[in-house]
Amino acid sequence: MSSLSLSCFSQQIFEKIFDFSNTDAAWDMILTSDNSLLICGNSANGLVLIKTDLEGNTLWQKEKSSFGYEVIESQTGFYYVAGSSSYMAKLLKINSDGETIWSKEWNAQPEFPKRLTHIKQNEEGYFLLSGQMDNIYSQPPDAFTMITDTLGNNFCNLNYSLSIIVQDLILDDGFLTLRVDLDYYGGTFISRFNSFCYPHSTVSYDSLSGYFGDFISDNIGNYYIGLHQLAKSDTSGSILWILDPYQDFSFSNKSILLSGDKIISTGAHDIPNSQWPEFFIMICDTSGSLLNLYTDNTYLSQGGRKILEIDNAFYIAGGAKTNETNSDIFLRKYSKDSLFTYTKENITSNEEIIKTYPNPASTDINIAFQNTEYHMDMMLDCFDIYGRQVHNEKIWKGQQETRIDIREWAKGLYFAVVKIEGNVAGTGRFAKK
Repeated sequence: MSSLSLSCFSQQIFEKIFDFSNTDAAWDMILTSDNSLLICGNSANGLVLIKTDLEGNTLWQKEKSSFGYEVIESQTGFYYVAGSSSYMAKLLKINSDGETIWSKEWNAQPEFPKRLTHIKQNEEGYFLLSGQMDNIYSQPPDAFTMITDTLGNNFCNLNYSLSIIVQDLILDDGFLTLRVDLDYYGGTFISRFNSFCYPHSTVSYDSLSGYFGDFISDNIGNYYIGLHQLAKSDTSGSILWILDPYQDFSFSNKSILLSGDKIISTGAHDIPNSQWPEFFIMICDTSGSLLNLYTDNTYLSQGGRKILEIDNAFYIAGGAKTNETNSDIFLRKYSKDSLFTYTKENITSNEEIIKTYPNPASTDINIAFQNTEYHMDMMLDCFDIYGRQVHNEKIWKGQQETRIDIREWAKGLYFAVVKIEGNVAGTGRFAKK
C-alpha cells in the first residue's frame, strides 16, 4: 500500500503526561518571563500548577485546595490565578516558586456560588476579573465583572442577571474589558466596557452557538470567535465567515492562535457513539479557507485547552483520557514548519486540475478533472490525514469526472492526488462528515 507523507502532524516533538488524580485537565498555560511554561489545571482535589522548561521537563508542581481557571504573570513577576474555593470566587497570588503569597475571596451565599474564570492586567496595573454566579434554584448562571488593585481590593464591580457565561476576557482598542458571553440557550454576545465597568457596546451573534470557546482580536478591527464553529467578525457584529468542517457543530474550538496569515485552533471534536471527544488541530487562513485538519483519538477527553507559539514551535496543553478511569494533563510540542508543511499554499500550482464536490460530503464525493485529454498515464489516489491510501484508480484520457463511495470512510479531512506518469500534477481536499 502506498502512502503520502503528511509530515505536518506526524512529527510531534514531544508529549508529556502529568497525573494527579482521576479527573485532571489543563485550563490555561502561559509563557513566563524566565522563558518557562506555567500550566494551570484542575484535578479532583483542586488547583494544579505545573512549571516546565520548553522541553517539557518539570521544574516544580504544586497542588492547591482551591480551583483555578486562568493564570497571568503580573508586571512585577508574580503569578495570579482566577478561580474558586467552596462557593466563593477566589484570587491567588503565587511567587516564582509556586508558593501562595496571599489569596482573596469574595463571599457569596451557598445557594449562589461564585467563581472567577478570567483575569487580565491593564497598563495601569489593575486586575480585570470576570466570572459567573450559579443559582441552585435555576439552571442559567449570571455573569459578573470586577476590577481590583494588586492587593485584591475590589473597587468596581457589576453583576449581570442575563443568564450568560463569560467565556473570555481580553483588552482591546483602549477598552478595559472585552468579553464573549454565551447565553445559556445558545446566543453569543460581545460586550465592551470602560474603566468603570460601564457597558460601552454589545453586539449579538444569533448564528453562533457552543460552549468552552475562545476569542481573540487581530488588533485591526476583527475578532476570531471559537465555539462549535470558528468565525470571524468585525467590531460592528457582522459575521465575515463561519468555518464548520463537517457542518454538524461537532467541534469545540477552545483555544485560537493567530500566526501570521493563518489561524490555528485546538479543542475537542465529538465522536458519534462515544462518551468522550477527541483532540484536534485545525488550520485555516484569514479568509476562512480550511488548510488542514488533524484529529487524534489516541487520547480522548477534553482535548486541547490552550495553544502558544514560541520559537517556531506550538505548545498545546489539555486533558487526555489515558485509560478507562483516568483523565490526565498533557503538554505537546509541534514544529511550526511541520505543522504548515501540507497546506494550501504549499501545494503544486496545478491544483486547479481537481475539483471536489459536495464538500463536505457524507455518502459520495465527486472529483472532476481538467486537461485530461492531453495525457495518457494518469492515476488518482486518496489519502486520509495520516497519509494512508484509502482509494486508488486509473484516470482515462479525456475522463471528466469520477464518483467515489465514501460511506464507510471515517469522518475527517482527505486529500485527492492526481499523478501523471508518476509525478504529482494536482491535488484537492474534501471532508467526510
